[in-house]
Amino acid sequence: NLPAHLITFWSISQLNFVGWLVQCHLDQGSISQAETLYYEILANKQAMNGWYLFLINGPGLPRLIFAKRDLSTVKHRAGNFEESERLALECVQELKRRCFWPMTKVKFSGDLTIHGELVRTMIWLGMIKRDQGRYKEAKSAFSEALRLSKEKLGCSHPTTLEVMVALADCLKSDLCLYDEAQALESEALEIGRKVLGPKHHETLRAMDSLADSSLLRGDFAGAERIHSEVLVL
Repeated sequence: NLPAHLITFWSISQLNFVGWLVQCHLDQGSISQAETLYYEILANKQAMNGWYLFLINGPGLPRLIFAKRDLSTVKHRAGNFEESERLALECVQELKRRCFWPMTKVKFSGDLTIHGELVRTMIWLGMIKRDQGRYKEAKSAFSEALRLSKEKLGCSHPTTLEVMVALADCLKSDLCLYDEAQALESEALEIGRKVLGPKHHETLRAMDSLADSSLLRGDFAGAERIHSEVLVL
C-alpha cells in the first residue's frame, strides 16, 4: 500500500487533471459534461481536505470552494441563475469562515490571498444578481466587495480597481447614477496611472469605463479623447 501522503498527492493530481478536462469541455460549449466533472470534484471531499493537504497547501485549502465557484459559472452559462447564485453565496460564506491567520498568508491563484479570493467571489455574486435584474442587490454586493478589498488588499490593489469599475458599471448602466459612477471611475483611473502604470490592464479598463460614462452623458468629445489615449498606449 502507498503511504497516505502519496495517496493524497495522487488524489490532488487527479483533481487537477479533472479540472483541466472541465475547462476543455467549457471551451467547447459542452456544459453538461463540465457539470458532471465538477460534481465529481465536489464529491471527493476527503482528498481535498485531508491532513496532508493541510500541510502541503496551507491550512484548510479551499480547493472545494473554488470548484464550487467554477460550478456556479457552469450553471450560469447554462441559464440556471438560481442555482448559480446559491453556489456563489455558499462560496462567499465558506471563504469568510476561512479569513483567519495563518490562512490569510497563503497565496492561491496568482498573488491572491484568501481575502482576494473572497472579493473575487463577491464580484461574481454581484454579476449574477445583475443578470437577474436585481440591480440594488448587485450594488450592495459590489459595495461590500469594495469595502473589503480596500480594507484587506489596499486601495491601490488591482482587484480593488476591478471592483470599482464593476460597481461603476452597475451604477451607470443599471441605476442611472452617472455622477457616482464617474467619480469611481476617475478615482480608479488616477490610482491606476500612479500605482500600476498607464498600460496596466486595470488602468485601461478604468479608462474604457470612463469613456463609456462620457458617452452616456453625451460628452462625445470627452469619450473620443479618452479612447484616443487608449489607442496611443
